[in-house]
Amino acid sequence: MAKIEFYESIETAPYRNYQKFNKYLALANEVGENPQDWYKRIDRATKYVAAGDKATAVKELSNLKLSVAHAAQEFSPQGFALAAMVKSVDGVLVTDLSAESLTKVLEAMSDSGYSLQSLRAKILDLKKKLIHKLKSTLQRLRAAALIIM
Repeated sequence: MAKIEFYESIETAPYRNYQKFNKYLALANEVGENPQDWYKRIDRATKYVAAGDKATAVKELSNLKLSVAHAAQEFSPQGFALAAMVKSVDGVLVTDLSAESLTKVLEAMSDSGYSLQSLRAKILDLKKKLIHKLKSTLQRLRAAALIIM
């Protein structure tokens, strides 16, 4: 069983890891990655067609097609986002953020007993920390703007 060490937060991760984390989370949010997401897309596409908005319906169906293709290829954007936040596996620093390397990190996590639920919980924790950091930064910027005025 591999020992997996995560970066504590987005701020402690190298910038490239932060970029990969955001890229894959954006992809998961935009395209989706499971049957529930697929049903939502079909429902939305149907509503857009009924409303006469064919261009948006086509976009929904294109994203659905991409999401199904990801599933067929066993590609999980959320999984890759989390893998990008792994600092080390068995004490070896993870510096290669290629798709092949992130797949190996996910395999090590799976072999170590990480379930889908635990992976989602870790992603949620990282998102919460990022949102908290962004809010505090925004508050400081607002305070600084008031002082300047």
